[in-house]
This record gives sequence, C-alpha cells and structure tokens, in this order.
Amino acid sequence: DTILMLAASGPCRFGYYATLQNLILKNLDYEYELITLDYDMPNNLRKLKRLAKGKNWFQIGEAFRFGFLKLLTLEKIEILSHKIRPYEIKKGSATRAYEEASRIIKKAFSFKKLRQAKREATSLLRKVSQDKTRHPLKVGVVGEVYTVLEPYTNLEIETKLGEMGCEVHRPVWATKYMISMLPIFNHWGPRRKYRKAARPYLKQEAGGECIVSIGGTVLYAKRGFDGIVHIAPFTCLPEIVAQGILSKVKKDLDIPILTLVLDEHTAQA
Repeated sequence: DTILMLAASGPCRFGYYATLQNLILKNLDYEYELITLDYDMPNNLRKLKRLAKGKNWFQIGEAFRFGFLKLLTLEKIEILSHKIRPYEIKKGSATRAYEEASRIIKKAFSFKKLRQAKREATSLLRKVSQDKTRHPLKVGVVGEVYTVLEPYTNLEIETKLGEMGCEVHRPVWATKYMISMLPIFNHWGPRRKYRKAARPYLKQEAGGECIVSIGGTVLYAKRGFDGIVHIAPFTCLPEIVAQGILSKVKKDLDIPILTLVLDEHTAQA
C-alpha cells in the first residue's frame, strides 16, 4: 500500500519520474501512498518515521547506521574485487569469490556478525590465485549514477574490463552519493574534490553526476590512468553536457575517452 521513490531537482529529469508514475497508477485506479525522498533530509526523516510504526528515533537511527555500514562493507569488497580481477590466473575466479563474499555479508544482520562477515569475505577474495607479474591498464569508469552502479544496465562492463586485464576505478559509489545528499556535506563532502578538478572546464553544477564525470576524468588523467569509459543513459542532459566537455579534457590531458550511451535496446555484441 506504499511506494517509496527517490526524487531530484534541476536539469536531471529523474525528478519527473515519481510524478509520472503517480499519474499512471492513479489512472489505473490503484490505491496507495507515494512517498518521495529528495534533498530535504528533515522532511525525508519525517516521512520515513511514518513507515517505521512503533519505532522510536533511536531505533530508526540504528537501523540506518547498520544499513549504511553494510552497504559500505559491500562497496569495500567490490573495490577489492576490482583490484584482484586483472591479476586472476583462472578467469572468473575473482567474480565467483566476490559473489560468494557478497552473499556472506548480506546474511549478516547485526554489527558483530557484519564485522565477522567482512573478515571472512575479505579473506575469501584474497585467496584467489593471482599473477602479480602482470601490469594491468588502469581504467576509470565515470557517468550517471544508476548506469555506473547497476551491472545489469551497463552489461557488467567493470567485470569485462577486469577480465580483459584492466584495473577498474570509479568515483561514483552509493555511500558517497548518500553522504552528498546531506546538506552539511553538499559543499564539503565527497564531491568537493571533483568540483575543484572540474573548475577549469565547468564552474558550477549542471545536475546529476556531470561535475563528477568531468572532475573524476581530470583526476584520473593526472594520476596516469590509461583511459576512461564514460557511461550515460540515452538523452541524459547532465551527461550530454559532460560528454561535450570531456572532448576538450581528452585533448588537453591526452587521455582516451570512450562514451557509451545506454537505453533499453542496448545489448552485447
């Protein structure tokens, strides 16, 4: 009887989704409550409090803290898998170990069990046989948050690059995105270094992850990366802006950039 949906504002059309979904479902005579979460954090907390019936603020806070730590742990395991995959001796072994490590972490439902699961998952990944004599290419993956984070949408491009011998890095992570939504961290949080790096090309935010795509590419180029993969949904306005600017970054910093535009018709060749 309740639908929880994120929302946004500015040039990113993500803010329209909840409104359109509501209109469509109402026209189909569905009865439900639509709760949208945006950048108004105090208002978001009040909305979520209604869902947590019978729970006090301390219990809600602890649930959020545990959820955030669990997500952060999963991200750290994923980062480790990206570092190990280009060195794996048996193709696919790092991915299998990562999938099992993720299952171990997902089964943890207390702080103590989460700490134990993290140690077990890390150990499992480090047991993957590696050839450390290799010199993998370093590739940065930038772009719109959903298409970068969701493997199904981007056709598991990070896994494919890793198995081809590339060490993959990316500036977009769910926990960083969540932190940047908090007003106190909006200007001083994870996005600050990307704004600073992008300033010669874009002096203000253009919505979505545009500033992160540009700033991330600049930082990766300065760190000696071998190339960048820029991922965007079809007609995404902020990433179209980023794509145009990245052509200049490519020339200025002499770094190859491949832009992939994805939609529902995208498939593997």
